[in-house]
Amino acid sequence: MRDIADGATNTMVIDDGRSGSQIELYYRNPTTQEEVTYKTLQYKKSGNKFTINAGLKVTLALAVLTGFREGDFGVGGKPISSDPASSNYLEGWKDAVKKNASDILLAFASAVFEGVRADKELTGLTDNIEYEVVDDESVPLGSSSGA
Repeated sequence: MRDIADGATNTMVIDDGRSGSQIELYYRNPTTQEEVTYKTLQYKKSGNKFTINAGLKVTLALAVLTGFREGDFGVGGKPISSDPASSNYLEGWKDAVKKNASDILLAFASAVFEGVRADKELTGLTDNIEYEVVDDESVPLGSSSGA
């Protein structure tokens, strides 16, 4: 059952090909505005080519991401947490994930906003698609709460 209450927390597990582990992410339901923005801006047309707006995917993934299972990410060989009550809490964890785990964010955004599974079977489906990173300021969203 999908819980559509404001503040509902969802969980998604993504297979991380780089570490060989599974990463558990926690997120809120996207707003209608975020859904519409994603669907409207996910592709950009340049001449006769369509490119995937990877920057938009990363931005919206971070907007709905509320945390992750403690220890699924680490810095310097030490586990980190997105929970401020944890002794492993990393202030600025979203920035760290954005900087060093964009692959996870891209798979996560696809699963959340496109209703697809973040699955190993999807590997190779996007080999011939060009990606473009856009400035975060171009995404028309309100501010996101959370670290």
